Amino acid sequence: MKKLFSICLYLFSISLSAQNVEISDDINMGSATSYGIIGKFNDRILFFHLDDDDVKVRAFDAKMRKMWEREIQPDNRKTSKILDIVGNRTDFSMIYNFRKKNRNYLKVHRYDGQVKLLDSATIVDWGKNLLTPTLELKFSEDKKCALIYEFFDNRKIRALAFSLDSLRPIWEQTVDVPDWDSYDRFNQIVFTNRAEAFFIQEEDNRVGNEKHRFRVQRIDAEGNAKLTSLPFTDFMTMDTKFSFDNVNRKLVGAGVYATKNSGKSQGYFSFSISPQYKGGDRVNVFSQIFEDEFVSAILGKKTTDNKGLSDVKVQEIVHRRDGGILVIFEQVKLVERRVVTNSGLGRYVGRADALALAMDYYHDNFFAISMGAEGITHWKSIFYKKQSSQDDGGKYSSYGLVKTPSTLRFLFNDEIEKATTVSEYSLNSAGDNERHSVMNTAGHGLYLRFHDGVQTGANEFVVPSEDRRHVKLVKIQF
Repeated sequence: MKKLFSICLYLFSISLSAQNVEISDDINMGSATSYGIIGKFNDRILFFHLDDDDVKVRAFDAKMRKMWEREIQPDNRKTSKILDIVGNRTDFSMIYNFRKKNRNYLKVHRYDGQVKLLDSATIVDWGKNLLTPTLELKFSEDKKCALIYEFFDNRKIRALAFSLDSLRPIWEQTVDVPDWDSYDRFNQIVFTNRAEAFFIQEEDNRVGNEKHRFRVQRIDAEGNAKLTSLPFTDFMTMDTKFSFDNVNRKLVGAGVYATKNSGKSQGYFSFSISPQYKGGDRVNVFSQIFEDEFVSAILGKKTTDNKGLSDVKVQEIVHRRDGGILVIFEQVKLVERRVVTNSGLGRYVGRADALALAMDYYHDNFFAISMGAEGITHWKSIFYKKQSSQDDGGKYSSYGLVKTPSTLRFLFNDEIEKATTVSEYSLNSAGDNERHSVMNTAGHGLYLRFHDGVQTGANEFVVPSEDRRHVKLVKIQF
């Protein structure tokens, strides 16, 4: 869940070329713990903030002026924990668990755009337990069903799929996932619009290893579990991302690979399998090296002999209706360092100054590669930027993506500073991109978290700005 904002509004309005930007006044978050932009209902943008047991939902008009504020509450407030609030096109749901008579329950309340309660239901009774389960959530692309799961016994996942329309369970299942680590980039969960779940682990990922494979635990829409193995012996993967194409009904993987132990990626790959894939069958993996010319263009200096690229991460896969994909990669690096801090004691008792850990975050150039359903590369497009920050989790870096039928827009901060230029790259279907300035944040006190923004219309994007415990809402229209 995201961090909070509560709000009182004073309006700024900025117009630059084709963009219109509305900025709210400073928001003092106080003791609130989380927030979320729910979405757009008619002409209203709804968001919530959570402060202890209070959940407040606020509506804003087209000018981002506050229209009203309403409160919603879970049952058994003293024992409840809000897991998330999620919206789709017509309504939104509050999902929470609570304890009653030493039993743990999962419940959902569903509301319309006026925050009128439409329905509520207890989804599952987890039974008697001294401890409240640590639950995690994942939603389908259309936000009409949800997957809730917990890890236990160090090697199992208990999962439950349920409908956010009917508020009824779809299936419940327990599967083995040995050595699962939810923070490991090689372990992923994919959940489809038909409530199918894929729990994917990568094993024996080393250069030249014939045992290299993906272990896929699939649970179908009827709750049947099946373990399959996806051989992947051609090379070592440096980063991989899985996504489900809900239109063409296939599980898609894409990433970068290495052919030598250099710590760099020498090329990229993609593949797809149907949900009915039988483990062990050969999968057509389409791979392509990074040409020296392409690497030179990204690095800004001539390179030869396929030396590869460092710190490449797969950020997302955009599915095309024809079965092709657009894969977006970004150069991301985290550097941990020790810094000297004055303990206040050294000069009196002879102790050395204390050492503290600091983390530097680098989010530099990103690039998009378009591939057809048959794996052929159509084009590559490079987007230049250079972002660095310290001890902030990288939350102001990277980009926010706005999708339209003809254009993708990438919004980002030129620098991670309070006074900076906000830029965008617009990318068309032929791979041509243009860079534009959207606004300058000087004088507005903005630290924009583009990666946490929400697309609220065909050409509209709402992004939070967060500076310590003060937040502003920013709406950008194209």
